[in-house]
Amino acid sequence: MKIIGIVRSGFTQKFGIPRQAGLGPDLKATLVIQKEFADPDWWRGIESFSHLWFITHLHQSDDSKTSPVVRPPRLGGNAKLGVFATRSPVRPNPLGLSLVENKGLEFTDKETLLHFANHDLLNGTPIFDIKPYIKEVDARMEATDGWIQDSAHQEYSVELTAEVLMSLSQFIPDQLEREVFLRAIAQILRFDIRPRYKKTNELSWFSYQGIDLGFTQETESLFKISQIKASLL
Repeated sequence: MKIIGIVRSGFTQKFGIPRQAGLGPDLKATLVIQKEFADPDWWRGIESFSHLWFITHLHQSDDSKTSPVVRPPRLGGNAKLGVFATRSPVRPNPLGLSLVENKGLEFTDKETLLHFANHDLLNGTPIFDIKPYIKEVDARMEATDGWIQDSAHQEYSVELTAEVLMSLSQFIPDQLEREVFLRAIAQILRFDIRPRYKKTNELSWFSYQGIDLGFTQETESLFKISQIKASLL
């Protein structure tokens, strides 16, 4: 298996990444293409597709924990389902499938880059293949969602304390960049990144774009970010 490219994203740890792609349009990343595939001929016509399938290597998945059954967080961690009836990252073969928004190719003197958004990929993820998304054949309106359709997401809004906002302006001086960052973290927390069986009101931390953010659940539908610091990673 040849690696097509390596993901460069703001997620440097698994906790904090949305459980699926498609939940955060402001979550942007870049695929750094391997030199073997840097020739523009490999990419001719890709600009005409708005979305792309990435076949990924779940490179930080722990193969030693592979089991026939898993406890999906969406079911509160209380129900066991077969691994092939879930999208658990702990699988016999650590392969993932992500549908991302195509934001275009960039050819520089040193690198060939494919920009994309609305993703769920850890920094450093190897990509084994890229295929165009074709809605005529990939979208199935008659499809059923199995056990997913009976486990609706709880949506949350996000607030930041005045102290965090002031510190954030020091980390990200540019106002437009700061606004994009704020939208991104709201999209990250929108459907709750915590394991459902570990929900408490204690402070939880996640990292995005080199910034660690500490948050607590204030109400049934509100997270408050009250602490911020530069990431050690």
